[in-house]
Amino acid sequence: MNLHPIVANGYFADISNNFNSWGFNTTAVWMLGILFCCILMFVILNYFLNLIKRSNSQESIFNITNSNEILATFNLALKHRSKFELKLSWDSSEIAVCSLLDILEDSMILELPADIHPTSSWEERPVYIYFGVPLEKNHRSHYFFSAYIKEILHPYSEFSQLKISLPQKLQQKQKRTHLRFDPTSDQIEKFIIWNAKDTNFPETIYKISYLDSTFPRIEQSDSNQFGLKLLNISGGGLMFSIPKQVAKNYEFDLEKNKQLFIYLQLPEPDTNKSTCVYLFAKIKNTYPDITGKRQHLGLQYLYVGTYTHEDPMALQWIGVDPAMGVEVISNWVFKQHLKLYREKGIA
Repeated sequence: MNLHPIVANGYFADISNNFNSWGFNTTAVWMLGILFCCILMFVILNYFLNLIKRSNSQESIFNITNSNEILATFNLALKHRSKFELKLSWDSSEIAVCSLLDILEDSMILELPADIHPTSSWEERPVYIYFGVPLEKNHRSHYFFSAYIKEILHPYSEFSQLKISLPQKLQQKQKRTHLRFDPTSDQIEKFIIWNAKDTNFPETIYKISYLDSTFPRIEQSDSNQFGLKLLNISGGGLMFSIPKQVAKNYEFDLEKNKQLFIYLQLPEPDTNKSTCVYLFAKIKNTYPDITGKRQHLGLQYLYVGTYTHEDPMALQWIGVDPAMGVEVISNWVFKQHLKLYREKGIA
């Protein structure tokens, strides 16, 4: 393209003269820049104010700030002997499962497990506590609150106690990342556990009878001769209880055995189908029940067993992301909650 005629005719010079004739100068540019920045700051500030309002509005739905309601919730927990899971720091993985002994005018008394002995350095320290109370036969409400340790009672006895300040706010939320469900016996078709002994990584299994022939097995059944009971279940783990004597007889020594194989057969709500899943899990925490005759075990899923197209006869194991959990179990738990909400007319 030949540009010589255009240049010769002064085309670019005309454009420059026209642009200068618009009157743009340094002062005008600064004024426009300041105006634009003010508008942008106003938009950003308005966005964050609305975000904070929505956040506070949503959070208030799940907060209890009425002192009478807070006290009633703690009295309900005391009546049902709820367990209080206590942490000394927000991001700590160490949990002390405590018993609520009494509620005073401005504090509560929690009894620590026998193997925990607090020192004077604990006084005035903040604590972070989760607990749950039964609202109905198969439904619990879960709470969280933060407080501080006012006093240590009986520090040299077998069971030390903590005097904890009563909180000004209760938050309705679970400790776990995943929604959990407390099933009744008729909501579980099959629940089997095998002591994995020294197995740290589950191998490929071609016959389920291999588990029975290799590892001690306990099953929850109609007769429930073993006393096995599934207490709660979520996409990330489950909790069950078992008599201490049965645990001893079937080599479920909690100090030595940290992994378990699990089989679950879960009936789908309102259908004739069932969700069946094999799991490999590790014991995360244990504590005795209020009678001292049974042991509660909390498990975290490590692997989920699945059949692949490459070898449909072999049960392969896939690692479980703790944040994602086991999808089929999460879906089943959600359906159970949805069914409960529909029965109550909530959904």
